[in-house]
Amino acid sequence: MWLLLGFLCGYSLLSCVQGNEDLGVLCTISEQEIQKAWRDKIIGGGILEKQLKLVQLPNLGYGGGLLGSLLSVTNLRIFSIQFFEISVKLKPNLGSQLIILLKLNVDGNCLLNLLSGLINISVDLRLNVDICLGTFSKETIQFVPNNCSMTVGAINVNLLSGLLPIQAQMLIGNSLRGMLPCLICPVAKEALVQTTIQMFNSINSLAPLGTLGTIRYTLAGSPAITGQTVDLNIIFSECNQLKNAIFPLIPSSCSPCPSSSPLIVKLVLSERPLILLEDGKATVKLFLIIQLFLQKAHNTFFPLMVLKADLFLKANFVVSGCKLMISLSLESISLSLSSSSVGSIQVSGLNPVISKLLEDLFVPSVNGCLVPGIPLPDVMGIKMVDSVVKILSGLLVVCI
Repeated sequence: MWLLLGFLCGYSLLSCVQGNEDLGVLCTISEQEIQKAWRDKIIGGGILEKQLKLVQLPNLGYGGGLLGSLLSVTNLRIFSIQFFEISVKLKPNLGSQLIILLKLNVDGNCLLNLLSGLINISVDLRLNVDICLGTFSKETIQFVPNNCSMTVGAINVNLLSGLLPIQAQMLIGNSLRGMLPCLICPVAKEALVQTTIQMFNSINSLAPLGTLGTIRYTLAGSPAITGQTVDLNIIFSECNQLKNAIFPLIPSSCSPCPSSSPLIVKLVLSERPLILLEDGKATVKLFLIIQLFLQKAHNTFFPLMVLKADLFLKANFVVSGCKLMISLSLESISLSLSSSSVGSIQVSGLNPVISKLLEDLFVPSVNGCLVPGIPLPDVMGIKMVDSVVKILSGLLVVCI
């Protein structure tokens, strides 16, 4: 768990978006996380489910032939949808392919000769939809649908008032196989494009920065898509507080330090974390090196200063299922100057600003690494399900 945390913290957290003078975040998202985000959006009753339920299914009518009777199915509607599997394949520099396995549950009225009744139909579908990157303008990404293919799997037809002849079931199934791709694909393409735009453009948002005001996060450009990751440049263009706090500390004689230069902040975990257990309280101590640079012409960098930051985070432990779940919240930060290219300066004034940035940006990333939890063993065949956690001095106790 802590090895994973160290891996995360070893990377730069804040960086300047190239070609932009605003402070920003370079965010790399794995294909697995993109897939999880898609799954949450779709299964959570998103645009796709709502739009599919609005699809107008035509009436079906048959007479004579092999059936030798009158059959009509009317008032068909999709009343529920079950999603079984949602997978994403990233296409470098193009976009992504979504593969969705789902079941449509349809009901309607069935008239067979002079007998009528309610009919239930379930249809298994496999949707393949390509979503391609479009234009980027005014902090907004546009996406366009490309190919959509659909495979119709098993179709089950049930007449609630009695048995429906096999020939009738086959006629209804064949009709649905022929018409569903033309009805579902256009709706699915549009709904998935809307969902994609909604997901990416939700990055444009405001976040509180305590008494200092707010940070406005905006996209700097189209995402860079590889086969494994999606890279996003995110600017917080109204966050001048950090620069405003740092530049008054720099002597005016510093020629490589114009206030117009973009500021880059890099975080590195310098030592292994410590876990301190006291009666009723657990604290995690992290040791960070905060490197501040100014970006110069031709993508060169001027090292401004290096800060040491000791973070004290309150740790909350709970048992959920058979896992020990951990969440952290920032309690305090101790900041000191490690080295400086601009002489000795007082960094105590940076404490509130850096503390808030770490709380808003860094701590959530750490908590994200802890989400899977730590599996707990069975004790004498007893599963540690929803056990109580007690914290003693130097000891974490799980009470079954």
